[in-house]
Amino acid sequence: MIKNFKKYIFLVNLLFLAITPMVYAEESLNVTINGPQTRKISYFIHPSYSLTSFPLPSYSSKLEKILTDNFNLIPFFNMVDLDKKLAPLNGGVLKKHINFSVLAAKKTDIAITLGWRGNALELRAYDVHEEKMLLGRSYQQIKSKDLGDIADKFSKELLKILTNFSGFFESKIAFEGRVGDGREIYVVSPQGRNLKQITNLGGINLSPEWSTNGDELAFTHLMEDGHLLGIVDLKTESSLFYPIPGNLVIAPTFMPDGRIAISTNVKGKINIFALTKDKKELTFLVNSWGIDVSPSFDDAGTKMSFTSSRLGKPHIFIKNLLTDEIKRVTYKGTYNTSPDLSPNGKYLAFSRSTPSGHRIFVTNLETDEEKQITFGPGSDEEPVFDSSGYFIVFSSNRAGKYSLYLTTREAITAKKIDTGNVEATAPAWQGTVFE
Repeated sequence: MIKNFKKYIFLVNLLFLAITPMVYAEESLNVTINGPQTRKISYFIHPSYSLTSFPLPSYSSKLEKILTDNFNLIPFFNMVDLDKKLAPLNGGVLKKHINFSVLAAKKTDIAITLGWRGNALELRAYDVHEEKMLLGRSYQQIKSKDLGDIADKFSKELLKILTNFSGFFESKIAFEGRVGDGREIYVVSPQGRNLKQITNLGGINLSPEWSTNGDELAFTHLMEDGHLLGIVDLKTESSLFYPIPGNLVIAPTFMPDGRIAISTNVKGKINIFALTKDKKELTFLVNSWGIDVSPSFDDAGTKMSFTSSRLGKPHIFIKNLLTDEIKRVTYKGTYNTSPDLSPNGKYLAFSRSTPSGHRIFVTNLETDEEKQITFGPGSDEEPVFDSSGYFIVFSSNRAGKYSLYLTTREAITAKKIDTGNVEATAPAWQGTVFE
């Protein structure tokens, strides 16, 4: 119950190839992410098409696969199983070259075309029913190493058009990775790409947490005689360490105003404090006779969820930071921990110990309706929302060693995030990236 992992902005500036925008058409498709009733979008990716006499690049089919893998991560996207011979591109990749009637007959909503001029690409998405272009982008001097970035940028923009949020495909997830007998901080994309070790400090480094501006990660650095608060600068990948009164550093969490919320022991009790920006003073956020840990905040900074043993067993509570009112959220089970508030403050994800192992639950805070969203096997722990409040990453040992898994608050079948051979726990999803 000492960990909490949520989400704050990590802006990674990639050295990317030149992108020349084409003209957007007015979109006619729209998706409101509201649960099981979310509108389903069916898509079809045309095979790559050469717009010159030159053959297609050897990696063109790889880009098709990456785009398909990206879209298949979105629960309301369905790939149309269509014989590609039924919808040929007749002489090009423009609207006039697409057989929209065949696609519409197969209940396809979006058609995606890839037109190549040597190693230059024209990538478009069309609304099949309106026969309009939703999105068009051109990319020059493409190399194989660029394909993931191209797919992510295009997927991000298309998702933005359809749902009005875009914080998924170019977001990052920090986590604890096992290195021998120690732990280091890593970062990976939710698609399982761009895995990178951020710290190389040796020893035990726990509970990574994004800063609000994405420039830093806070974490706990364990030593033989106590804990230090670690702050790693993501631009330089250098770390600074701060001793905290009480000698404990449990789940440091950046608050919306830039301060750090932290659990430590002062006067023999473990409670939650706000650490001033100069890292020198602590003020109480919650104070009880029990153990208070795992703070999580909504983006507005008006709510804080936390775990407390004030009633004897660990349960989840929410404090209204404007009125100081504290409300109990969980009533079932005897061990509820790792709470995470959605950015808009409407949902709470947490882990509960059950007879079959830890499971992830989500509570709608407006209706108090509670829903189990993972079912094992093994133990499912440490849930964290993405910037939309729809996707959730969590850790689980369902396949043996602990790994990261992706689901949604509506309990889609969890998908494993590839972290190579690194055992992964304590995920922290970067924060809100609305545009």
